[in-house]
Amino acid sequence: MVMGEMKRGDHIYVKTKIPRVSHHGIYCGNEYAIHFDGHTKSIAKSSLSDFAQPFDISCIKIVDYRDPLRFLGVFKVFDGFLKSRALPDDVNAVMERAESLLGKSQYDLGRRNCEHFAVWCKTKKWRSPQINNALGQFLRLVIQSSLALAVIPWPTNLVIALIVFFLSAPPLLSALNRASKPPS
Repeated sequence: MVMGEMKRGDHIYVKTKIPRVSHHGIYCGNEYAIHFDGHTKSIAKSSLSDFAQPFDISCIKIVDYRDPLRFLGVFKVFDGFLKSRALPDDVNAVMERAESLLGKSQYDLGRRNCEHFAVWCKTKKWRSPQINNALGQFLRLVIQSSLALAVIPWPTNLVIALIVFFLSAPPLLSALNRASKPPS
């Protein structure tokens, strides 16, 4: 990434060592970003080198809200709102939202993470496509497992399917229904 490409108010991210997981923030200019800091679990302003750790700042990428395929995932219905350009010319509003949450905590991987924060700053929608995609993949795994039970004789397959359903459905439904909002 070329440092000159980033503009104040850009939603930036760096991939982590965990597959399909990225760390997100809002670029402030002067090589600083506002993000949910992983160490303090609060929204902080950090240098780009701290933001990108353990990677080099050359690994930072800019989220292009004009690219409709960028956020398409397993749960397309949840991520569809990101297809449109997010407040493209209102850098001051993006920065105002980002700065309004400086110092706030209440980090929660499923409800209040760095991607929720960055997407909210750009769109006013508190969403995380990474979380939605992970939930979608989990749901797909449960469905595939249930279908695989068709080869097991009756009534054993029914018992196993009910066990899988009752163990997996409540946490999934709870995660989907949790009220997700910016920290107060």
